[in-house]
Amino acid sequence: MSYSKEYDINYYNCDQNLDLSVVSLLRFFEDLAITHTEAVNLGFMFYEQNKVAWFLTRWLINIHSLPKFNQRIKIITNPKSFYNFYANREYQVIDETGNEIISADTLWVFIDAETRKPRKIPEQVYLGYGLNDDGRKYFSKLEEVKAFQQSDSFRNFQILRRDIDYNNHANNSQYLSYAMETIPNEFLIQHRIKKLIVNYNKEAYLNDIIRIGTAAKSEGGISYYHSINKGDSEICKIQSCWDKIK
Repeated sequence: MSYSKEYDINYYNCDQNLDLSVVSLLRFFEDLAITHTEAVNLGFMFYEQNKVAWFLTRWLINIHSLPKFNQRIKIITNPKSFYNFYANREYQVIDETGNEIISADTLWVFIDAETRKPRKIPEQVYLGYGLNDDGRKYFSKLEEVKAFQQSDSFRNFQILRRDIDYNNHANNSQYLSYAMETIPNEFLIQHRIKKLIVNYNKEAYLNDIIRIGTAAKSEGGISYYHSINKGDSEICKIQSCWDKIK
């Protein structure tokens, strides 16, 4: 069962080109997923009663164009597949003329909130979303960020209180926010993102220090690769693909 909501592109949602920032885009997607879960009684009360949570592990986003300041968009989301402890949720962004301008797929893991280990998704979840079966035939682990051998630069960041969400870890959008800080500003002004792949491996918590290694590569356009590490562990990988603004 699909679910939708309209969003206005406010000034604080925009980048320096007055386009919707990709960080705000992720936050819209997250807001819609949460609103959907609440609407079908599978939200925060369900999590508390059953001591469970969802852990987002992958984003795959294709961007045909970004909406601009003062425009209104409609975002549609659809829980597509539930397989063991995995789930896929997809999104479509529709502009004011009715055209799809962004599509996205996500991969989630259903976990025990106390042990932080995966837990099989109960039948009541997919039935609660109005599905007749678990949709496992549509399941996909999505694309993995390619490994890269050497970073061009490194930057350290500290996880602050403003980064922490309900699950007491850094919100998924914050990893992208920090990664974007490692891309030169001149590049961001002259280019627009067309594809984004994010793989989350582990969580970061308040006051953790993360180290981001960044590399730029020419691949039919420019791609930026980011390896986000906490100590000796890689906790997130991000790949963004860009076109020059004409």
